[in-house]
Amino acid sequence: MPRPDNNTMNRLLLPSSNSHRYGPLIAALTLSAGLAHASTFAFEALSSGTFTYSGAPIVDIHIDHTTVSATPFSFSTLTADQTVNLLDLPPSLVAAFNFETAGGEDLYGTYEGVILPGDNANQLFASATFLFTGGTGFFSGASGSGDLFAVIDITGPDSGVSSIAWKGTLNTVPESGETVLVAGAMLGVLGWLLSRQ
Repeated sequence: MPRPDNNTMNRLLLPSSNSHRYGPLIAALTLSAGLAHASTFAFEALSSGTFTYSGAPIVDIHIDHTTVSATPFSFSTLTADQTVNLLDLPPSLVAAFNFETAGGEDLYGTYEGVILPGDNANQLFASATFLFTGGTGFFSGASGSGDLFAVIDITGPDSGVSSIAWKGTLNTVPESGETVLVAGAMLGVLGWLLSRQ
């Protein structure tokens, strides 16, 4: 393969001779790289509401929290279906949960932990670790993990109120539409550069 002459090498390698020409392409590539990689957020939330339960020694619990305060995202509800095994010491719990935004986008996952005695006979605590496993819209392909702590107050024979504090990390990936837009922008810049040569 013939070696390029010095003039060709200079045009390819010297930034001073090409920065005005390839600057826009470099900028587009930088933007594309940023969008193509997952973003990591510190996730914190406090949810509260009601729950219902049935069965023993395997207890099925449905959680319906309509008050959710979260950062950096805003959610309107949290629902979860949880199973507690009273035969384990301490009682174990597993659950699937779903945060939903006012716009209908979902962030879902699972958690596992244990039930602990509360401050009185009608109160329990729960300590668990959670995993984000996906979602819809902005949260499609989401991942991450963290810890949660719940305060559970039994107010009736099959119902109660609870609050859950969540803290962890959330990883999001760019939506396919963003990737297509960036690719289109890069092709446009490349076409403009080629037309000027």
